[in-house]
Amino acid sequence: MRLALIALPLIGLLASGCGPTCASTCGKIYGQLADGNCNQRIPGEDPTASFDRCVEECEFALSQPGELNGYNPHERITSGEIPDLENEKQAAAWMDCVDELSCELLDDGFCAPI
Repeated sequence: MRLALIALPLIGLLASGCGPTCASTCGKIYGQLADGNCNQRIPGEDPTASFDRCVEECEFALSQPGELNGYNPHERITSGEIPDLENEKQAAAWMDCVDELSCELLDDGFCAPI
């Protein structure tokens, strides 16, 4: 009985915190600064629309099997060519990158596409 009481909270901890999701990643990018997010803005686009589009594109990529194919979100984008997320491996690498880096680095061209 004691073992069950000890194991129950541990199971809850292990079940939560499986890493970033499309919603949490897009929330960090487009969410309000007051919430600890980056408050990125796309000129002429409503922030809610930016968030929704971000989630939709991320979830679509997650539904496509594939490999990284040279995609590396930790490389800074300096050219005008912004990559698209094409598959599940790329989307997972992108979400991890956004989760790990600061808003300043995201704004400076890392974790593309932003």
